[in-house]
This record gives sequence, C-alpha cells and structure tokens, in this order.
Amino acid sequence: DTPSRPEGIVVVDDLIYVANSGSNQITIYDPTNKSLIDSIEVNNGPTQFALDKNQDLWVLSTGAFITGGALQQINLTSLVIIQTVDISATVPNGKLTINGDRDMLFFMGEVWAPDFSFTENKVFKASITQPESYSEIISGKNLYGLGVDPENDEVYVGDAVGFQGNGKVYVFDFSGQKQDEFTVGRGPNGFVFV
Repeated sequence: DTPSRPEGIVVVDDLIYVANSGSNQITIYDPTNKSLIDSIEVNNGPTQFALDKNQDLWVLSTGAFITGGALQQINLTSLVIIQTVDISATVPNGKLTINGDRDMLFFMGEVWAPDFSFTENKVFKASITQPESYSEIISGKNLYGLGVDPENDEVYVGDAVGFQGNGKVYVFDFSGQKQDEFTVGRGPNGFVFV
C-alpha cells in the first residue's frame, strides 16, 4: 500500500522510491520482501523524480492546491532534504527530467485558460548547483510531455493539442530554439530514450 495517488517511481540502489501526489510523502520500498522501509516528508503533491550526478534525488511537488510548488533535493544516504526551491510562481504541473550529464534539471509549469480550453505552459531549466536561478526556455499552449535525450541534450516537448486529435512533439536545444517537430498519437505525456 502507498499513500494517496502514487505517480513518479524511481529505483535507486535496489530500493523503490514512490512520489505520492495526493500527500506530502515519498515512500521507500524494498522490492525483495515487498515492504515499506521508510518515508520522507516533502512539500505537498510530489510527482516526479530526477537522480543527479551526485546521487542526490530531486523531487518536483505541485503543491496539490494546498501549498505552492517546490523543487527539493534529497540526500539518499541520510534521507534529509538538502534544499527546497520555491517555484510556486510557475504553477508546476509535475513534469521533471534531467539531462544526460545529470547536472541540469528541466521542469514544466502551466496556467489554465479561464474556460479551460488550453493551458499556457513554460519549460524551465535549472542547474543542480544553483536551482534557485531557474530560467524559462520554452513556452507554448497545451504542452503536456517533457523529456531530454541523454545522448544529444535535446529537449522533447509533447503537445496534446487540447486532446482534440493527434498530438505533436517539438524538439528544442537547451537555449529553447526549435530544431524539429513531428506528429504522434493522442496526449503525448512522456519520453523514453533507448
């Protein structure tokens, strides 16, 4: 069992970390004996993880309509939060990823139109050494998915096109310049690079 609404999952050193978006808890499980072994209290609405080059775990929390959003860095040896970066002004939507060198974080924020017909989205990047200095690199409507190709450091953004048909994927460099685009199926919300 997990707390409310488990979303992001990551495996580090044979332990499973689960971001429970309906709570303020990250739960840690031992898959060998299928048991809960610990938990970490974070900001409300944790959704996604990124493991950096120092083996610190970053979690993006949306605030879950209770508090503001935050990006938090966790030391996995001590299970202590090293730092918390307030990102409530960006209204984070839970999308978080990291580049191939694992030293640059990317996350997405959104604001819904008054009639909910579209979202105005922004993609931000942040160095793991100065995450409080995050900066906007991409903006658009109905952006839904986010990924970074670890081989060539291109940022992939899925456009749900308002869920009114097939989606699109846009490819950007780290400065936010569009490199490519192509059509995909409905609601592109994530990427796996093989």
